[in-house]
Order: sequence, then structure tokens, then C-alpha cells
Amino acid sequence: MNVKIGPHQWDLYQQLIIPGLQRRDAGFIETLQRNYQLEFESDLPRFISPQTQLMILAGRHDQIVGFQQQLELGERVKNSTVVLLQNAGHNLFIDEEMKTAGYFKGFLQQLVVK
Repeated sequence: MNVKIGPHQWDLYQQLIIPGLQRRDAGFIETLQRNYQLEFESDLPRFISPQTQLMILAGRHDQIVGFQQQLELGERVKNSTVVLLQNAGHNLFIDEEMKTAGYFKGFLQQLVVK
């Protein structure tokens, strides 16, 4: 799950990930893992207006979603920006906390300016 392992990342994992794992719907997760693609996922580009700004942050070592799928989605959606964080996995907000926050903040500021 995580690429960077240290006391800070472990604390974040315990605060942010474990509570969600404890509350998960095991049946839903099992079904999702058998057939990962959500039924609307392939149609997503069709539902996004050409004026919509989209930023996709992906972890290079994401073993859950896979960064390739995210890159492909970015290619199909006009006005999208895809950022591939080289030292991050599925929990990129833990592996690359400052970079993730920086990209998110920059994206929001860009929306406010326009």
C-alpha cells in the first residue's frame, strides 16, 4: 500500500486508513475486487463537460488501481492534467503528503482564478 515507511507515515496510516478498513462493507469490497471496473468508469469521459478541469494524481507504485488506467483516463478527458508521483503508492497522500497537498491546493487556486 505505502511506498514510504516511517513513524510519520505509520501514524497517518493509523489515523486515516485503519478506521476506514474497520468500517468497510466486506461484501462490497469482495465484489469490487473480483471485477474492479465500476460500471460507469468507461463512460466517465462522456459525462465530463469540455469546460471541466480535471486533475488526476496517481502513485507510480499503486498496486490497487494501477497508474496506467489513470493515465489512460487522463488521455480521454479534455482539459485534464495527470500527475504521476514516482515515490507513491495507492495512499499517495501519505507517501507524498506535501506534494499531494501542493498539487491539490494549486488545482483549487486555479479554479478560483478562472
